[in-house]
Amino acid sequence: MSKLDRLRGALILGFILAFRASANSNTKEVLGHLRGLEHKNQNQGADNAELIQTIQTLVELVHDQTAPKLDSIHEQIQDCLKQFTSLRDELPQTQEKKVLRWLDFRQLTWRFEEVPLAYQKTFQWIFEKPNDSIAHSWDDFAAYFSQQEVTSPYFINGKAGSGKSTLMKFIVGNPKTKKALAQWAENRELMIVKYFFWNLGTDLQKTSTGMLRALIHDILERYPELIPGVFSKMYQSWEDTGRDPGNQPNYIEMKSAFEDLIRKSEKFLNLCIFIDGVDELDGDHRDLAEFICSLATQHVKVVVSSRPIATCLNVFRNHNCPTLRLADKQAKPCLLACLLVLAVSKQASKRPYFGQSSKQWKGLLACLLVYCLYIVNLVVAVVGNRPLVFFWWPR
Repeated sequence: MSKLDRLRGALILGFILAFRASANSNTKEVLGHLRGLEHKNQNQGADNAELIQTIQTLVELVHDQTAPKLDSIHEQIQDCLKQFTSLRDELPQTQEKKVLRWLDFRQLTWRFEEVPLAYQKTFQWIFEKPNDSIAHSWDDFAAYFSQQEVTSPYFINGKAGSGKSTLMKFIVGNPKTKKALAQWAENRELMIVKYFFWNLGTDLQKTSTGMLRALIHDILERYPELIPGVFSKMYQSWEDTGRDPGNQPNYIEMKSAFEDLIRKSEKFLNLCIFIDGVDELDGDHRDLAEFICSLATQHVKVVVSSRPIATCLNVFRNHNCPTLRLADKQAKPCLLACLLVLAVSKQASKRPYFGQSSKQWKGLLACLLVYCLYIVNLVVAVVGNRPLVFFWWPR
C-alpha cells in the first residue's frame, strides 16, 4: 500500500471519528486528528499538496461549527457517516487489521462458549421487579440497565455451583437486555461486550491482560476508526514495533489503552460490559475490582459476577454497587420446584419409556433420581439456609 493510500485511509478514519464526535458538539479531538495529519504530511512534496489543502479546509470548517449548527445537520451527518463507513469497509485497512491481530488470541471466547445454556424459563425472574417484602431482596436488575443516573457496577455473587456463569450468559444473549439498554442509550450507539474468566484455562484466560485484550479487540473491531487514537505510536510505526515477536501486549499498556478507548468512544457510544468470574483471576482481585468500579460512568455500565470472596465483597460494597446474591433467590422454592418439574417433564417427553426396553427403563429411573436430587437439594437449601447447587438440565 502506497503512502498516499495509507493517508487516504487515515483521512477517512478521521472523517468517521469527526462525524461521530460532532453529534455531541465536541471538536477538540477532531481538530487534533486533522492537524496531526496535516503536520505529518506537509513536507512530503507536491503530490500531497492538494490533499493537505483539503485537510486545512476541513480544519477551518470544523473549527467554525457551533453546537446549534451541528445539531441542525445531525441527519446529514448520520448519512455521511454511513457513506464513509461503507467506504472504509471497502479499503484494505492493513494497519488496522494488523493491530487487531496483535490483540486477538485463540481462546478469547472459549469460556463463554463452554458455559451451558440455561433452561429457557430458569432465569426469567432476573428481569422482574424484586419483591421488597422478601428479606434480603436483590436490587432491581432491569432498572439498573435503563437508568441514566446509576454509575456503579451491578454485582452478582454466589458460591461455586450457584449458576453465576449460566446466568451471565443468559443475560448477555437475552433480547430483554438489549431492549432495556436501548432505553438507556437513547439516540446514541450501543455496544455489548463480555469477558468470562477461567482459572483452568490458559494464562490469557485468567489474567487482567487477557480480559483487556479481548474487550479492546471487540470494540475496535467494530469501530476501527478509533485505532489510530488508541494505539497512535504503534499505528504510525508498525514496521518498527508491531512486527517484533517479543512485543506482546502487557497489562500496563492494555490498561492505558482501554482507558483511552473509553474516553474517545464516550462521545458517541454507550457501552455495556459483562465480566464473569472475577474470583477466577490469577492476580490481584482488589486491583481488578477497583478498576472495574472505575469504568462505570454515565455512558458505561458494568455487570460483574464473582464468588463472595472478601476482597470483592469489600470493594463493591464500598462503592455502593447494586447487588444480587444468588442464594437469596432460594426464597421462592415453589417457583423453583415448578421449574424443576418443567425441566424433567420436557426431558421425559422426549423418551417413550413405557413398553420399551430395560435400558430405557433405566433411563427413566435415572431421570427420577436426578429429580429427587433436585428436591433434596432444594429442601436443604431452604430449610437450612444454605446455597443451592444447580444441576443444569441439558436442552
